Amino acid sequence: MDDKYDWEVWDPTSLSFRHHMIAGIFAGVSEHIVFFPIDTVRTTLQAVSSDEIRRSIKDRQGDFRAAVGSRGGVFRARNVEQYAKYNVVRQHVHSQGWRVLWRGMSPTLCACIPAHALYFSIYESTKAYLGGKDNKLHANASAIAGALASVAHDAVMTPLDVVKQRMQLGLYPRPYVAFRSILKNEGFGALYASYFTTILMNIPNAAVLVVTNDWMKSVLNPSGNQNFSAFLVSGLVAGALSGFVTCPLDVIKTRIQTQASDSTVVTRKYTGFWQTFKLMLKEEGVRSLFMGVSTRIMQQAPSAALSWTVYESVKRLLA
Repeated sequence: MDDKYDWEVWDPTSLSFRHHMIAGIFAGVSEHIVFFPIDTVRTTLQAVSSDEIRRSIKDRQGDFRAAVGSRGGVFRARNVEQYAKYNVVRQHVHSQGWRVLWRGMSPTLCACIPAHALYFSIYESTKAYLGGKDNKLHANASAIAGALASVAHDAVMTPLDVVKQRMQLGLYPRPYVAFRSILKNEGFGALYASYFTTILMNIPNAAVLVVTNDWMKSVLNPSGNQNFSAFLVSGLVAGALSGFVTCPLDVIKTRIQTQASDSTVVTRKYTGFWQTFKLMLKEEGVRSLFMGVSTRIMQQAPSAALSWTVYESVKRLLA
């Protein structure tokens, strides 16, 4: 077989900025299409307030207690609360149909194409510039590259992520309706209200993700050749770890992004990261910061595995 098409011949320095952009687009689109329904469930769980949980428990108290069994104390209280949260999601889907799980897909696809093209190309070029050109682990280079890539990614993704999450919660039927309402009633700044929190979340998230992913690949696939199982396992572990560590920041971001108003005078309950953090601790406790953590891990672990496997595979096809 000609070396040009031989999977075993792999030179990471043979790829250009454009190649990384193309591979990144394939990775981003595949990730968002496959795992979008789980993202909708996660968004709904994180946006559920303590008042909604209490109302759900009050409405179906007998059903919840029967479902969690006869254990008492803290175990029972926590499990009733978990059932109540998922009941809110179930009612959301039941009232609007299964198609609601795909609401907000169009703005996501519009944003993820340029966002992921920037993310992967900036990550690779920065990492190479800092000395990470081979298949060995370069933790510092990977962490810095991942952080810078996240800043560029989030600058593109955040406004459309606001629209996406509000559509997921059923606040708006179509993207242009959401944009028009947000700009009219809340101003352009509302589209970037969570940008600081998003960066605060995604910089450590990206650092943990790419360093863990690179470390796992260096252990499982030191040659750097095409190895689907190594790519999948590396992405899975990296996604699960980064998803758990940054869950509180993701919950805060969701609370800021999903508040909406149809009035001309807007009163925002959540105005920024620290204000939201302190208010949630005061009103709902520490556990509120980990709402939807299992769903976040269920989404982020396989999505990282898929996106990085697609990215690494397309990269080698383009080489």
